[in-house]
Amino acid sequence: MKTHIDSLLTTSQAAERLGLSVHTLRQWVSKRRIKYIKLGRAVRFSPVHLKEYLVAHTRPAEHDGQTGG
Repeated sequence: MKTHIDSLLTTSQAAERLGLSVHTLRQWVSKRRIKYIKLGRAVRFSPVHLKEYLVAHTRPAEHDGQTGG
């Protein structure tokens, strides 16, 4: 998988896309719950990895919301 360095996101940008606080995302990084890229001391996120995370953690609805009749 190719990662274009120009498309990498900062922690703030990634947290905003995921609807998380920066603090929560940093905790996930420290617990290795989400993929990230280290560039020296900087942490960056690939938009592709964020999408993969969301897809992997999407749960189907138990029903379609329609009543039975």
